[in-house]
Amino acid sequence: MFKTQYPFEQHNHTPKKNTHPLIKIFLCVLIIIVLRSFKDLTESTIMQDKDKKDNPYETMREMALETKPEQLGLSFLSTQTVVYGIVMDWDVKNGKASIISFMTGDASIYFSSGGGIIGGGTHERVSLVSKELVTNAQLFLDKAKKTDLTPLPEKENVIFYFITNKGIFFGQDKLENMSNQSSIWLSLFLTGNELITELRKIKEK
Repeated sequence: MFKTQYPFEQHNHTPKKNTHPLIKIFLCVLIIIVLRSFKDLTESTIMQDKDKKDNPYETMREMALETKPEQLGLSFLSTQTVVYGIVMDWDVKNGKASIISFMTGDASIYFSSGGGIIGGGTHERVSLVSKELVTNAQLFLDKAKKTDLTPLPEKENVIFYFITNKGIFFGQDKLENMSNQSSIWLSLFLTGNELITELRKIKEK
């Protein structure tokens, strides 16, 4: 297998100012819908697995966080810090949920209460959004902090774990700040929700 060099450069992510009032209203409504969707997500019968004793949630999440570039057929310049994967954990009604996304387009979602969708990257639309999420994550890396610990978020919180060739970085915020549009992670959060939507479409077909 040929390995690909990715000479990425980091860019500062600066939100646009003076947003039109109608756009602000639209975003507010969209975010409220997203947050409600997150709250009810684990109640979906197409996603739920009632046999919790066989739930691989913690194992699959840990495996994702420990995935190395070479396992994905990737290699990077040692002079740069490249995000090649992201795990987005958030608090939902019945526990925690985790989106796992890689630069290769691979994507999955798991629930601590059981169930999920694995291998979504084989679907073209899922793969495209998954790659977009990781690309966007690169723009937020300068706002993240390096960590050796990867705990799940507290109640009403969301955590982004950036998997890089130089270790794991993280950013976190309250879901309330997503709703009021004050979070610096808002666009990353919305892209993550778009990925959830595409993953759920797989089960609906």
